[in-house]
Amino acid sequence: MAVFTESERQTAADIGALGFTNPFLEDRIALERRILGNRYLPIHDYWNATQSLDENTNVVKITQMAHALLHSARTRLEKGNAFAGESEREIYRSLALFALYYVCEESFYQYMLHGKPQVLVYDAFAQQVQYYFPRGEKGNFDDVDPVHLYALYFVIRRAFHFIFRYIFGASKAVAKLRASVWESVFTSSMERYHRTMYNRMDRISTLVLGKTGTGKDLVARAIGVSRYIPFNRSKGDFVAPFAQNYFPLNLTALSPTLVEAELFGYVRGAFTGAQKDTEGFLDQGGPFCTLFLDEVGDVSADIQVKLLRVLQSGEYTRVGTRTVRRFEGKVVAATNLNLPKRMTENRFREDLYFRLCSDVISTPSLAEQIADDSSELTTIVRQLACNIAGEAECEGLTGETMTFIETHMPESYEWPGNIRELEQCVCNILVRGHYTPMTGRVPSAVDFGELLQQGKMTADELVNTYCTHVYAQTQSFVETAKRLNIDRRTVKSKVDEILLARLKEQR
Repeated sequence: MAVFTESERQTAADIGALGFTNPFLEDRIALERRILGNRYLPIHDYWNATQSLDENTNVVKITQMAHALLHSARTRLEKGNAFAGESEREIYRSLALFALYYVCEESFYQYMLHGKPQVLVYDAFAQQVQYYFPRGEKGNFDDVDPVHLYALYFVIRRAFHFIFRYIFGASKAVAKLRASVWESVFTSSMERYHRTMYNRMDRISTLVLGKTGTGKDLVARAIGVSRYIPFNRSKGDFVAPFAQNYFPLNLTALSPTLVEAELFGYVRGAFTGAQKDTEGFLDQGGPFCTLFLDEVGDVSADIQVKLLRVLQSGEYTRVGTRTVRRFEGKVVAATNLNLPKRMTENRFREDLYFRLCSDVISTPSLAEQIADDSSELTTIVRQLACNIAGEAECEGLTGETMTFIETHMPESYEWPGNIRELEQCVCNILVRGHYTPMTGRVPSAVDFGELLQQGKMTADELVNTYCTHVYAQTQSFVETAKRLNIDRRTVKSKVDEILLARLKEQR
């Protein structure tokens, strides 16, 4: 006799497939609907943080169904039933993999919050794996390793948390972004990731493209903290802390002379002031680390050559020595610049670009998200208000912000600063009760001249715009201060980050 009845087999197959489906695609919702039929509760079109998982009874129902089906099938195996061919055996395997994830899901969440290994439930989990994946003639599941499976489930829990909770929004554009980030972690085939790719993803660099303020750093962090980390059974803990193996570095925050030293490190005497051997960012992480290079499009030609070597072979040298060192981690890079255009201008190396673009993610602008769904602005404002003011003040601050936007902001305003600007708008409403939009900030020298002739700029706008244009040329607060004959601290306070980002995009 078979392990599943005819009525059980398709449901078991669908639930098993659910575990290998990208949770942020429409396919996931379609499968949920098919599994539950008229028991399905329409909660969302896509997985997003505007709905609470605690209230998602669909997941609860399917999990209960999975455990019931798995228990029945395992009982039949115990009584001597056999799999009706390899296909039924694979259905059973997928069903068990889906159900066993929920044995350890909550403990992983607590571990993420508190970092205490005593909340982990590996021993109980391993007993469940041993029972539901019998070896030998009963099931022939000799290839199922509970230690590897436990580590894999922890990756899934982390990836879902950081994608679901931090890349927020309910529009199709953001849903597509979340699905894309999930694929950057697991590839398009979870089965292949499970088999072989879990410890090979460091060989694939990721390039995140998008305008300033669109959450490129959140994308990079979600990928960086979702690397596979083995579980050490004897110590009862993972071999490396996931949160401490992510190293973000904004390359434009450093002067060109310091980028190389910060990235690769240096030895004593390499340059004036180098009094001891110093580690760079590439030295700090082991094989499970991720290095996030923000604004990679701005680095000099010399640094591009050295980054290319790291991506090709993992090799690099500290400043002042020829001793070769190895970087074993993963590289995620981001830029708001048009790299193809910069390549045609010989300002960015083609070979470096093609090393970076093996995995590309594009973050949508706020204007794109709003155009997709007019209610999206309210959704995002509410999330920002909750983050800024807490749950108790969330709805009140959301209402005040939306009332101000609808009453005082131009209907066609495109939010050039994207989510970052919208966040500042919410803060301004909270603190001042009003917000001044960016309508007076000009993106080009031509517009600057026209507005100046027409007398349509305030004194602050004039100073800020001119300082920003000069700084965009010099890329140095000191040099800008010399040209303008003012203090460099004044320059720093006057540079408009929104305008600067737009100027960089036009270069």
